[in-house]
Amino acid sequence: MAVDAEGKSVQGKKPVRKDKRVVALLVLHIVLLVYSLTGIFGKMAAAEQFLSLPFLGYYAGVIILLGIYALAWQQVIKHLPLTTAFANKAVTVLWGMLWGILLFGETMNIWKIAGAVLVVAGVVLFVIADDPGKTEPDADDELVGEGL
Repeated sequence: MAVDAEGKSVQGKKPVRKDKRVVALLVLHIVLLVYSLTGIFGKMAAAEQFLSLPFLGYYAGVIILLGIYALAWQQVIKHLPLTTAFANKAVTVLWGMLWGILLFGETMNIWKIAGAVLVVAGVVLFVIADDPGKTEPDADDELVGEGL
């Protein structure tokens, strides 16, 4: 039976690294939600007269959200492989569809839905195939329950 440094059983415990990965993926999707909001502000700006006060307000919203997104993205990619982070960006298609339906009265058809299902399936397969065990842990990442 495996024990930790204090002599306590570690069987059945998952490595801390995997828990951190789940949290990083959750944070990534929150960041991508923020990114998707830029589409709403952009669409609203497009409906206004160019350089009018409402146009500039919506455009300022786009710039602010992109700034928040850029800062958060830098933090997320510290904890995930870049390929995983970029593959997950595809879910913004789903957010765009949702915003289009809820806010702009856009309609969906079977082909758009099928495309969205393919996008989600691709992201899920990519994340499942990405084996974080093949990368070396950071110095501050301690693997619990692995006998290290």
